[in-house]
Amino acid sequence: MDSVLAFSSGVYNVILLVHILGAIVWVGSAIFIQIYVTRLDRAGETTRLMAFAKDVEKLSTVIFLPSSLVVLVAGIAMVVYAPGVEASDLWIIIGLAGIVSTIVIGAAFIGPESGRLARAADERGPDDPEVLRRTRRIFAISRIDLSVILLVVADMVLKPAV
Repeated sequence: MDSVLAFSSGVYNVILLVHILGAIVWVGSAIFIQIYVTRLDRAGETTRLMAFAKDVEKLSTVIFLPSSLVVLVAGIAMVVYAPGVEASDLWIIIGLAGIVSTIVIGAAFIGPESGRLARAADERGPDDPEVLRRTRRIFAISRIDLSVILLVVADMVLKPAV
């Protein structure tokens, strides 16, 4: 019975791989969006910017939410599975707080606001000042969200302690 419950570095490494791949998808997608939005905004491509904002609403449900949940679940699995790692470790607490906050921001604000913004752009046009203001606001908030994600990555690598 003990051999079934014994720690296996192979199992741990598979969980770690899933965790890292989820993080790559999540962070890479967020960085791409910021680069692309900045490029469109600077070029004054408001029609393309609005079309991309619509795409971001879909991306939030098919890329961001699933990849963030994969990161969270695999991270929790590693903490539960790995000997010597405790849920009370500072770097674990910081990581969990960061991941949960970005999931909540994305699911409660960025995703839904992208949908509302797309509808407003359809009704008022992509050059409407209110639509542009809200578009810039949502992408500014998503930059903050990306910064939190990057801080979580740094936390996971550096593992600060008290």
